[in-house]
Amino acid sequence: MSKIQDSVRVMLEELGVDSDDENFKETPERYERAIKEFIWPKEKREKELDKIFKKVFKDEYNEVVVCGPIYSTTLCPHHLVPVKLKTIIGYLPNGVCIGASKLVRLVDICSHDLILQEKLTRVIADTLMKRLELKGCAVTVTGSHDCMTTRGVKQEKVVFRNRALRGVFLEDTPIRMEFLFDSLFTMMEGKM
Repeated sequence: MSKIQDSVRVMLEELGVDSDDENFKETPERYERAIKEFIWPKEKREKELDKIFKKVFKDEYNEVVVCGPIYSTTLCPHHLVPVKLKTIIGYLPNGVCIGASKLVRLVDICSHDLILQEKLTRVIADTLMKRLELKGCAVTVTGSHDCMTTRGVKQEKVVFRNRALRGVFLEDTPIRMEFLFDSLFTMMEGKM
């Protein structure tokens, strides 16, 4: 039996859950599997990121590329409850592009961490800048936090949105405005 399973058993006992109830007999094992789906060790995340950026495409495309919304889920590091996220990524290539599915995988991999939404947004932007040596990138993440929607203030429709701007997106107002317009349109549109 693992430390995670032991901890879940103790937690259930402290909450007064009947450990003889058939419904809870496998809960510690189920919880461990679930938590390991949500949270990956740093080494695994780095290895998966290496795979994504192994193949890039040389291209002289010199316009903003926008991808999204990309849906992912992480856990709130304060309460260990789900945070449902929608991410929009924009970038200005610098001689190379990456496949659209790789951007989706990037968001998914970075989300497999106990991480604040603000930090997640920065991690995605900084990873793109470093690994693709872009002219700039912009990342907008919108989150619905179960720690606010299902407990505490219990506000179902409250969302939390933040943005990370790098390179020309930070320095060039027209490029930033183009991304903001595209991301707003993409967020509202959702599906094609």
